[in-house]
Amino acid sequence: LHIEPNQFFIGGGVWHPEKEELKAVRQEIMFQPEKYSATLNSVVKNGFTIMEEDKLKTGPKDFDKESPHIELIKYKSYILSRQLSKKELNSPDVASIVANYFSQLYPYTSFLNTAMDFMGNE
Repeated sequence: LHIEPNQFFIGGGVWHPEKEELKAVRQEIMFQPEKYSATLNSVVKNGFTIMEEDKLKTGPKDFDKESPHIELIKYKSYILSRQLSKKELNSPDVASIVANYFSQLYPYTSFLNTAMDFMGNE
């Protein structure tokens, strides 16, 4: 949850992960591209957007550049965020509004965490 003058948003994911964690996330996305896409799309349809900065122009090293899913793994961070309105932030129900947004993010962050947790069990 980020709150500063005229900038309010909620976000989740993994920002600038270590090299091995990023590789684990990318491998999991390539292993289960349909699951990742469905998870991503379910959150995006609720007003979240993926952070586009620090995206590679070509696919990462050690991955098939011809894969139909290569666009999914060009990110250096996997963060989704959603702006909060002043009305939401000033609402007496702000805690439940924020909790609802975090629950919407849960499947996405869970996918990423599973990929990184699996990495530690090799």
